[in-house]
Amino acid sequence: MTQSLKVWSKFSTNKESGVLNFQIVDAPRDRTEDVAELIFHHFMTGESISKAADSAKRAATTVLKYTNIQEL
Repeated sequence: MTQSLKVWSKFSTNKESGVLNFQIVDAPRDRTEDVAELIFHHFMTGESISKAADSAKRAATTVLKYTNIQEL
């Protein structure tokens, strides 16, 4: 069965090769861990509060908790 994903935004841009169309959609449930890893490695570690508190380990725990909440 195909999962219906919420579309948050649609946009397009013109390039020399033609029009590129994009969509921002919810991640499928089977990709939750990948999303959590992306958030941790590319967003949370760069946040000022994370840097100031030197909380990379706590941030990882927060991501895991967030992942568990999403699975409920």
